[in-house]
Amino acid sequence: MRNPHSSECGSSRENKNRGVHAPLNPGKNKKIHKNMKHIVPVIVVATVLTLGAWTTVSAEEENEQTVKMSDLPAAVQTTIKDKAGSNEIEKIEKKTEEGKTVYEAVVNKKGTEWSIEVDANGKFLKQYKESAEKEEKGEKH
Repeated sequence: MRNPHSSECGSSRENKNRGVHAPLNPGKNKKIHKNMKHIVPVIVVATVLTLGAWTTVSAEEENEQTVKMSDLPAAVQTTIKDKAGSNEIEKIEKKTEEGKTVYEAVVNKKGTEWSIEVDANGKFLKQYKESAEKEEKGEKH
């Protein structure tokens, strides 16, 4: 009759001493564990830097913040209202372009969105179809 505790690969005493989870080379595992303490932070830093690179690509969009008409300087409010006329102002964003504050009002003119850009002093800068600019930037609907 065969001993149930023995194996074909070795005696039962070898398996008993080693155990199921015992390391084959305890010194080597300590070295790997020590190296992992350095590898994990390196991976984290590399991941953060990679994600940071993607955010600079969309930095222009990131520095935009939605604002209320009542929060705008008086001159900016006047220019936006004049340019929008009786059309609905859907949203207003404050952003920084080339180090200067710019306000962009998105206006719905007969079902088409138009953007009106005004500087911080209320000077009209430009007006363009919203969908046309998104297509230029590669952001098609």
